Amino acid sequence: MPSVVTFIAYDIEKRVSKYPEKFGTGVIEGVASPEAANNANCQAGFIPLFALGIPTTPIAAMLLASLMIYGLPVGPMLFKQHGDFAWTVIASMYIGNVMLLILGFILGPLMEQHFRASIQRSGGSLLIFLQRSFCAAFIFLGLPLILMSRKLYSKVSIQEDADVSRPASPGQ
Repeated sequence: MPSVVTFIAYDIEKRVSKYPEKFGTGVIEGVASPEAANNANCQAGFIPLFALGIPTTPIAAMLLASLMIYGLPVGPMLFKQHGDFAWTVIASMYIGNVMLLILGFILGPLMEQHFRASIQRSGGSLLIFLQRSFCAAFIFLGLPLILMSRKLYSKVSIQEDADVSRPASPGQ
């Protein structure tokens, strides 16, 4: 579930963009900025949890409960009494992000290469992806999600158009 910072990042990126009218069509700035903010927010939630013992999300509250079940102190004493644990968690976040970045750089071109090879083998037909039941199942399960997101997008764009065309009231 996206956090508030995701929407703020999108709004700021749209305001500073040279072409804000293209937002909502899949331009990379409209995708990358909110995603980066969302990822940063997930890890930033550990700061008040580890430093003060205050959970900021339901997941952080569950983590807090699990720390308490295992007898680990929350707040500043976590670093003092179990610094190895706290720093291991922090290091794992860095390692996880680096591994995802490396994985993206490795798998991205590989996926593109294999996609192109499949299309060439099939003579340009996308039906090759429906020949195996496993692939077909994923595609058919994904279609409702795509259709629902398009329906939601059209509702949002209609509402935005109505908000833009509505004249401001005299008191505003």
